[in-house]
Amino acid sequence: MSDEVDFITKSTEVPPLPKESISNALKVLNSGKLFRYGENNADGMYASQLETMFAEMIGSKFAIALNSGGSAIYIALKSAGILENETVALNAFTLAPVPGALENAGAQVLLLDVNANLTLGVEDLEEKLRIGNTKALVLSHMRGHIGRIDEIERICKQLGIILIEDCAHAMGAMYDDRMIGTFGDIGCFSFQTYKQVNAGEGGILVTDDPDIAAKAILYSGSYLLYNQHTNRPDEAYFSKHKGKIPNYSLRMNELCASVLPPQLLQLEERNTRWREIYALIASGLRHIEGITTIEVLPGVLMAPTSIQFHINDTKKIEHIIARAFDLGLKIKWFGSPHADGFTSNSTHWEYLSDFSTISPNLAGLCDIRLPVTLSDDQCRHIVQIIASSVGADIHE
Repeated sequence: MSDEVDFITKSTEVPPLPKESISNALKVLNSGKLFRYGENNADGMYASQLETMFAEMIGSKFAIALNSGGSAIYIALKSAGILENETVALNAFTLAPVPGALENAGAQVLLLDVNANLTLGVEDLEEKLRIGNTKALVLSHMRGHIGRIDEIERICKQLGIILIEDCAHAMGAMYDDRMIGTFGDIGCFSFQTYKQVNAGEGGILVTDDPDIAAKAILYSGSYLLYNQHTNRPDEAYFSKHKGKIPNYSLRMNELCASVLPPQLLQLEERNTRWREIYALIASGLRHIEGITTIEVLPGVLMAPTSIQFHINDTKKIEHIIARAFDLGLKIKWFGSPHADGFTSNSTHWEYLSDFSTISPNLAGLCDIRLPVTLSDDQCRHIVQIIASSVGADIHE
């Protein structure tokens, strides 16, 4: 294989949309009915189909389609009854839309550190969650890394804390053969272009709680057309809340929904290839001196769209990143003093005033996006570029 592969460009490559997705989108465009609700009848065939299909796939009773993953987290907080100034815990390894959703809800944020494997430890979690009378934990399965979610679920239930899973990077992932997104009271997913399935933008919320589901549909902006949701709770749950819940206009539109069902049928095939790509690169990185890889817990089946690793000598990171870029590979650095594109850490979120020090477990953390279109040879070439940039030999 040529050494001239431009991984900087390839890193943003996405698989083409299925022909059926394009056909569905054209049907919506030709109809002119891009809104999911119809005044006299249900126009939103695809949005309703998506909700039913997604709930069945994840194993939840209800699913509510929204305009982004961040909106799903915000609506989750509102539907769970989190009030302004109540404490919501959040793990420190996440992306800006997540603390943004908490700030939008008016929550007081309790930031929890992560371990070297980028997940929440459970040893002292109960003690931490008692701080500030915590009402909810937003658990971000950031970059698809999954901790002891069964134990976290148990602790939250014991303390009466609402557990909201941020599954934006974990669609189709499992822990002990149980779908991620079903451990919490609410699971939130994203359909942004670089996630497992691509609508450009969009999100979805899943729950087994009919009260939460009814409130989420009303908050999303259904007007009084909630009966156009095929996958919905009984009327009594809506009657209890309608007129008391504001319309936030955060629903998914019909055009966005139309491209998703055919892609969901391809989800496991895509995730299988992503797992192969991740395993091949992770195996190579383990043999590079100066790099520490992330250990995946037994029982976790990841759905990775990227790979992370620690560069042990943080003083050399900027040089290593620059060298890799010259060789055609973009490495992102979560410990950077400055936010860069999508990549940031808690020290960059100035609206969360008290988080001026980065977690030591994120200081040397680096990240590479993995397009599902990578070949095995290209995976091995990425490992060679990283080894060359670190200035190390690969020790088999």
